[in-house]
Amino acid sequence: MKTRSPFFCLLSFCRLLLLALPVALHAADTPHLKETQVPDARRVVAVENACAWPNLTLLGDGTVVAILHNRPAHGTMEADVECWASSDGLTWEKRSTVTQHEPHTVRMNHAAGLAKNGDLIVLCSGWSDVKQPERPKQSAFRDAVLRPWVLRSSDGGRTWTKRDAFPPADVGWTEHIPFGDIWQGTDGALHTSCYQGEFSSPTTSTQTKNWRSWHFRSDDDGVTWERVSLIGPSHNETDIFPLGGKTWLAAARFKHSAVDLIRSDDDGVTWQSPRRVTSIGDGVNHGEVNGHLSRLEDGRLLLSYGVRTAPQPGVCAKLSSDDGLTWTAPLRLAHCIGHAQGGGDCGYPASVQLASGRIVTAWYAKKTAKHDGYHMGVTVWEAPSADKLPAIEPAQPAEFTHTRITEAWAAYADLLTFGKGQTLALLDDGCTMSKPEWQASHDGIPKVRVTYDAVDGDDDPKHEGRGYHGTTIGIPSSIHFENKRGVAFNNQVAIVRSLECCHCKIADSASLARALQWVIDHHRAHRITTVNLAPVDDQEHATPVPTEIDDKLAKLRALGIWVSAPAGNHGFTNGISWPASQPNCFAIGAVKPGKDIATLDRHAKVELLVPAKATSSSNAIACGAAMILREAIEKSGYDWKHDGKNIAEAMMAIFQKTGVPVEDAATKTTFRRLDLMAALQLVMKK
Repeated sequence: MKTRSPFFCLLSFCRLLLLALPVALHAADTPHLKETQVPDARRVVAVENACAWPNLTLLGDGTVVAILHNRPAHGTMEADVECWASSDGLTWEKRSTVTQHEPHTVRMNHAAGLAKNGDLIVLCSGWSDVKQPERPKQSAFRDAVLRPWVLRSSDGGRTWTKRDAFPPADVGWTEHIPFGDIWQGTDGALHTSCYQGEFSSPTTSTQTKNWRSWHFRSDDDGVTWERVSLIGPSHNETDIFPLGGKTWLAAARFKHSAVDLIRSDDDGVTWQSPRRVTSIGDGVNHGEVNGHLSRLEDGRLLLSYGVRTAPQPGVCAKLSSDDGLTWTAPLRLAHCIGHAQGGGDCGYPASVQLASGRIVTAWYAKKTAKHDGYHMGVTVWEAPSADKLPAIEPAQPAEFTHTRITEAWAAYADLLTFGKGQTLALLDDGCTMSKPEWQASHDGIPKVRVTYDAVDGDDDPKHEGRGYHGTTIGIPSSIHFENKRGVAFNNQVAIVRSLECCHCKIADSASLARALQWVIDHHRAHRITTVNLAPVDDQEHATPVPTEIDDKLAKLRALGIWVSAPAGNHGFTNGISWPASQPNCFAIGAVKPGKDIATLDRHAKVELLVPAKATSSSNAIACGAAMILREAIEKSGYDWKHDGKNIAEAMMAIFQKTGVPVEDAATKTTFRRLDLMAALQLVMKK
């Protein structure tokens, strides 16, 4: 029997306090990444009485030019786009009216940038208020989208020439609508994006049922344009940015809900699958939309975007040091007044960096504390250094990207807590509790809720003998330390030493059974919803091996508690390790990170594959994903009873239903690979 250290006496006291805290799974507060207020930011009302939707271009002499829609309405009156200029982002002067709209039309939607020769290029479409022959008269200025004009200025936006020639629309779709920046590629061509809507019934209405965004290019320095490739199949306003070489990144608005990042590595000929980077908000109204990408002088990527989510509408930004793979927590650039107080309409930011290092971000709003009415607002600010604002780092970056966990964090930041109010029981060979990640607390709640040693019968789970594994097994599922995050990073853990070493023998079933019984006895008190049964016996079991743990597993399954175990790491194809081989224990296998190729131990008993270099990590990721899915089921009211006899079986059925098929020739089996985002979309219906 071990003696207790002062640390464990204090921990025991803290547990008693925690048991009195009524923190429910339905916790109202969500773990939306805490925003950082930008210090020393200056905010001005730059242009009044304009809905704006500004686009910023930095001219060769350091002047910032804003192209903006000049009327205080969403295109429901005759209007044009104008050119305004500033040397510092704080004071602005009008240089020109870029377009001269035709009667009964509005010119408003635009993309802008510099040609190779330094000219300012603007593409601009809009709406007509003239009845079209193919359908009845529509509401004001919604009869037809206007084909874009190509406008050019060789004197910094003071005077303009117009070319009325642009690729026509497809049948059943609106004209192309330009958006975002125009950039020169390494091949000398100009590149930009346009989107269009598919009519629901083109003979009766201009209402649309779907959107798509396109990559356009010009090989004659902006004189003529051609459509190259589809960027976003269900996306509208899209801003593209050159990362270098042939690599481009698009920030594309997914319908009306959020921003997806879409990458091309072949100069925009093809585009990869979208990856969610901002929140969908409440999933009903608009979330965080209309992203703009730019590069800072220190090499970091800046994503600025509008926030439509109550109660804090406005403008935020994130920074990335790895070209968009990971991002910092949000920076708050502007606050706007919400719908309930007569505002709510806001966003559409664009950002450029001055030679001084200050960043100019322009945006629009219907109402702010500084102005009641549509206007272009500007925030002039400095980005915190990378050491002061590091990116949020997934515990296993490639694996989390592959399973779309990082997308789920971004998309559901305003709806889910990612483990808050749930405890994961880690049944392994103990833990070094002095590690800082296990002493960490967040919002006053310690990461480690409770400890127990089922081998010795006390509450000190330190490693003994050959034990080593349990100190790290909770990292993929649960870590929330400094800037590193596990899957369900807001959960708590119960560390239960269950045997001497994770590489076990069947004889270890006695202490494992005691550990499982401890979970059964204490699951309510400690809110245990999930069990990571981490040991492997490194044998190839094609059938279950009856032991005393089986009755415990059956009881936990009846309670709806998720219990899963790693399949093993030896490349077996005719069986898997015990205890994953047992009934009522989900067996978790692996695919190679970044590739849907089955690897390590697998067999027909394996219920789910998860990318990892070892199945212990696969299982840890699956446990975290199960905690997030459980919360989504509860918060959405999803009727899981159609999917399984209990919620644990239902969750596995959902993971399998929404998972990516993986054909494995070695076992002649089609497995399913975890896709957390797809599972949440099914359950949340958002």
